[in-house]
Amino acid sequence: MKTLAIDLDGTLTRHQFDFNSSEEKLLTTPIMPNSQEALQTLKKSFTVKLVTSRPESVKMPTVHWTFQYFGIKSVIFTPEKTPKTTGADILIDDRLENIEKFIKEGGSGILFLRAWSGKGKQADEEFMKQASKDNKFLVANGWKEVLDLVKKVK
Repeated sequence: MKTLAIDLDGTLTRHQFDFNSSEEKLLTTPIMPNSQEALQTLKKSFTVKLVTSRPESVKMPTVHWTFQYFGIKSVIFTPEKTPKTTGADILIDDRLENIEKFIKEGGSGILFLRAWSGKGKQADEEFMKQASKDNKFLVANGWKEVLDLVKKVK
């Protein structure tokens, strides 16, 4: 069974992480449409791990939130989302640079498309084109598309 690493902020949540958020605001962070249903479906065919680059200082409200909305108590806190740090085969994330690094280190990725997804460091276009041809890099416009694409990822 393959393992999915799913990013929290911007992928399961509607917003990017705000370092000035209070614990109360973290606990009431809105979820992405269809994310709960999608995770329930994915859990039937994959081992699902949640991963975040949030600081450890917000671990308790983050874990409480993931359990409240998704029934998952375990969250990996790491600034580096790689196959090694997550123990996953596939990364679902809203940041292109995270997906690119994950693929370069041997995994596959689904970019969860958001307005900010392509911002940041410039991607290695040739590498990403080849990864796309090899079905190691796919782009999803929401959780319903993720459910279709995850079957195609190599």
